[in-house]
Amino acid sequence: MTVTAAPSLPTLNYRETDWKKFNVKLKAELGRLGPPTVLATKDEFQTTAKGLKTVLGKVVSEEVPMTCPHPHNKRWWTKDLTKIRNDLKTLSKASHSFRTVPGHPSHTMRREKVAEYNKAIRMTKKDHWVSWLEEATGSDLWITNKYITSPLGDGGKLHILTLVTKDDKGNMVTATDNESKSEVFTKTLFLPPPPQSAVLLDFTYPEPAAPWTDITEEQLHKSITKLSLYKAPGPDGVANIVFQCCPVLQPYLLFLFNAALSLHTYYSPWRESVTVILHKPGHPDYLVPKAYRPIALMNMTAKLLSALVTNWASYILETHGLLPPAHFGGRPGCSTEDSLLLLETTIKHAWRQRKVASVLFLDIEGAFLNTVTDQLLHNMCKQHLPPEIVGFTEHLPLQAFLHVS
Repeated sequence: MTVTAAPSLPTLNYRETDWKKFNVKLKAELGRLGPPTVLATKDEFQTTAKGLKTVLGKVVSEEVPMTCPHPHNKRWWTKDLTKIRNDLKTLSKASHSFRTVPGHPSHTMRREKVAEYNKAIRMTKKDHWVSWLEEATGSDLWITNKYITSPLGDGGKLHILTLVTKDDKGNMVTATDNESKSEVFTKTLFLPPPPQSAVLLDFTYPEPAAPWTDITEEQLHKSITKLSLYKAPGPDGVANIVFQCCPVLQPYLLFLFNAALSLHTYYSPWRESVTVILHKPGHPDYLVPKAYRPIALMNMTAKLLSALVTNWASYILETHGLLPPAHFGGRPGCSTEDSLLLLETTIKHAWRQRKVASVLFLDIEGAFLNTVTDQLLHNMCKQHLPPEIVGFTEHLPLQAFLHVS
């Protein structure tokens, strides 16, 4: 049986970008949009957002080199190893030319170069992984755990197996091609909204705990510096490093973001995202759709605006004490370890009083993927959040365009 290997698609190589040339080109293109200014109408917002998207797409396509990763690339490979390998090839050709002369010096030189090449590979691999482990922080620790706990394989790319599921009549059906697999994942992961809203029509909401204030240059700069540089970009192909290396963009983004919030509007292409399906590690059966999990790759401009709004909402909630003390999810300074310590303390306190501690754990399936919009907005208004934050959230989940890949 002949198996056709999946082609390696070229990707944007931001690590090899000449940012000096990139900024010169970007400044010239932005000059055609005019100087950054306050956007007073929704039409001005849409025009500026579209123009900025066009400029970024053009500059990225012209100034960021493309790379087509080879399936046998090694993370630890260096240019020094390439040079030694080329020298070895030269000596091998010379040794082959004098293969009829046993005592020719080229044979000895080749053997010495082979030993040097093998030693260089061993030392380079060791130095690379030791250095990577010593400098590992944050997400790198989870990647390290993944490398250690993942089962051994042949090094090939992971792929989604034939999926087995049931249709509306209860019959077993299989999904073999990408189109049918995408339909199965969409049906399984993205559930339809409830037929009726549970929000009361005549509900009286409290006043906002704090008024909304425009985003400042300092807030925008701080959010940009926190971005992960080479995080996988969304459909527009613009990576976070573009915002960090191109300060000329910040005045345009500042006026654009403030207009989106004050005018209660949004740019439709920002809603687009690429949904990538990943394997759940250690699952016993990868023939069922629930053995996989989705991640959404959003446009980085939209993610930056979302981060700014999230920071302001978190500040209001924390400053005015609008969250329960035992709430840990999504709160700065609170982690899983904190919740476990609280659980342990509560149980031990009950034991000291000679009581029996019982715990009920609930796993809500697809909670983040299937959020009910009107209920979410209702809860946000009850939590004294400003209408600008509620209105921004209302634009996010509606009419979302998902490309399942």
